Amino acid sequence: MPCSQICDNMSSLADDSLSFSRQVRQEIDEQVQRAPNSNYDMTLSSIIHVISAQYTQNTTNSWVTIEHRLHDLWYIVIQAAKSIEPLNPAQDTLIRHIMLMKALGRLRRASSPLSPTIANKGLAGFSDGAELWSGLPLLAKDLTEEFSTYRYYQDTVYDTDKRKNLGAFIGRLLSVGLYDGSALCALSLFRETLETPRPLVADESSEPTPDTLWAIEDLIYPLHHLVIASDFSLTILSSKRSAAVAVTASTVNPADYPHLAGLGELAVQAGLPSSSTGFSPDRWRFWIQRLEELAQCGINHVAGDATSCLTVMQMAQEDTMLL
Repeated sequence: MPCSQICDNMSSLADDSLSFSRQVRQEIDEQVQRAPNSNYDMTLSSIIHVISAQYTQNTTNSWVTIEHRLHDLWYIVIQAAKSIEPLNPAQDTLIRHIMLMKALGRLRRASSPLSPTIANKGLAGFSDGAELWSGLPLLAKDLTEEFSTYRYYQDTVYDTDKRKNLGAFIGRLLSVGLYDGSALCALSLFRETLETPRPLVADESSEPTPDTLWAIEDLIYPLHHLVIASDFSLTILSSKRSAAVAVTASTVNPADYPHLAGLGELAVQAGLPSSSTGFSPDRWRFWIQRLEELAQCGINHVAGDATSCLTVMQMAQEDTMLL
């Protein structure tokens, strides 16, 4: 959808949020199909401008209406991230826009004759309690939902490339310190890849079903791209003195998502405390051990991805001295 059309629709459909959402998502889905590595620079710039103006100037727009707009914005970001290759500069452009939003800080809203008390208050009315734009409201919620609903692990929603692309995008979010939501998504991928009993490779002789267990080869590929893009962030999250700082401003609590953040079966069997959730030095060491095993598995593409993960993680550990 051209950015001018999105902006016009956002302005004209203030009272019909659901209709607009359906329309914009259909248009974005079609754009992704036509040109999967599109640059969404103008589209995102325009939407950020419109949402900001609707919040600060147009007091007839309810918080619920603006929340719909934000869900649409993050839908565009996530769909774009799924479609853009890890080495494409357009992925960095997505991150730049998110950092730009955060840099805008807390916006102030003009007082309304109907509700004069809401003037200059943050968007506490959002369902996650975050403020516009300092808290990037609803981004963590929408990103986490891709994993908490297991959409990320469903072939009908994500193919191999989309899984790889979003993995790299999550790594980029982590690399610039945007841990809220993205850290939980990364935990889920580590848990599913390294802590859950799985075959090394898929059984080519049997027809896959919805209950077919993912093979390690299907998951270590996107994990490898996440790790490469994450730079030092995984070390920071896993270290004792940094983990508490990393989640201070979090709107999603790992304890609320045990199927994403809780230890997998293999980690429990290895003696890690079954009650623990989140990143930790012990969990980091377990991941290193599992990757070392996979690097020696004898299956070239699995071993190669495991070796790449190991190289980046061990280098980050040595450079930061945090673990």
